[in-house]
Amino acid sequence: MSNVSYLKKLTIMSSKNKNNKLWDATDNVEYVFINESLFNFHLLGYISITDGGNWLEKLPINTNSYIVLDFSSKDRNDVSLTFRVTGVTNVSKKDISNKRYNIQFVSPEAVDNFNVRISKGYAGPSTAIVTNALSRITSKNILLSKTQDDAKLLAANMHPYKVIDLLNLYGSKNCYDFILWENFRGLNYHRITELLNRPATAELYEKDLDNVSESEVIKNPDYMEDKTCIFKYYQENQDNLIECLREGEIGNSTYTYNSLNGMPYNYNVNESNKENIVYHFNEDTLNYQNYGSRHKMLNDLITREILVTANGDYNRCTGDMCFVKMAGRSQDAEYTSSLSGNFLIIRIQHEFTLAGYKQTIGLSR
Repeated sequence: MSNVSYLKKLTIMSSKNKNNKLWDATDNVEYVFINESLFNFHLLGYISITDGGNWLEKLPINTNSYIVLDFSSKDRNDVSLTFRVTGVTNVSKKDISNKRYNIQFVSPEAVDNFNVRISKGYAGPSTAIVTNALSRITSKNILLSKTQDDAKLLAANMHPYKVIDLLNLYGSKNCYDFILWENFRGLNYHRITELLNRPATAELYEKDLDNVSESEVIKNPDYMEDKTCIFKYYQENQDNLIECLREGEIGNSTYTYNSLNGMPYNYNVNESNKENIVYHFNEDTLNYQNYGSRHKMLNDLITREILVTANGDYNRCTGDMCFVKMAGRSQDAEYTSSLSGNFLIIRIQHEFTLAGYKQTIGLSR
């Protein structure tokens, strides 16, 4: 039985009111791209589509429209995602009967965020503050950290995402690594240290697909559709000293300055490299005690990232720990040691075409 995940249906709605018009555009899709990242509050992407029915004007398709993407798999539960259209780009003639264009989209919360403001003093666990802020813009499931910290924040006429951003940076006294992101399961609010200590729930293996024998493919028709198989990998950065110093990864000092009383202050992350000062703020009214530590941890994840491509599996999500085995023809331990083991999935680029579903997966630890 095939294990391939695929785009089952794509529906475009003119709006969400009772008189909305629908277009089942499944057969008109050329390409779907969805970006999922630990460092994005929401999912976003675009669709390349062929339109032979003048739906762009007839529906019409504009920033009041919504897109519903339904995904299916032989060994997974079906998933349905709804997005808000943010624009239409690259409208062009494909042939005498059809036009081609891209539809940009984002999770509805990204738009609703700008229509809500919060004026409120918060005190208590960060998870409770985030739940309260998100309740103004979403009814989605929120998967929360079990950590009960002590956080304080004054929201002065702020959008919900701004409240959460400031909370993550300055609100908690003893937890500096909370992060909010969205994946195919919903909204997530956890600590990076919690994610890194999770057991691996996904697996990826390097295989030599170029030398697969015909008899092996005949015995196992799904060999080329294996979701755990790594087609290729690459690493953009590795041990760039100048970049590490500039970004404060070797251990920075956070420098603040209170313009009212002229008092500067340093918050050291690493005493052995306290001269690695990379931040300069013009006021010191917020809690910067953990700012540098948070920045260092997040940048470590980004700069250590390894990217791999594999057949798509929408059950494999950002925030999951993944066991990776890089074999290589040589079976050399020196070749595989730095590229094998448990990694945190920090981003996934989903690509759906008529030929299938591919994921580019960012791994770090």
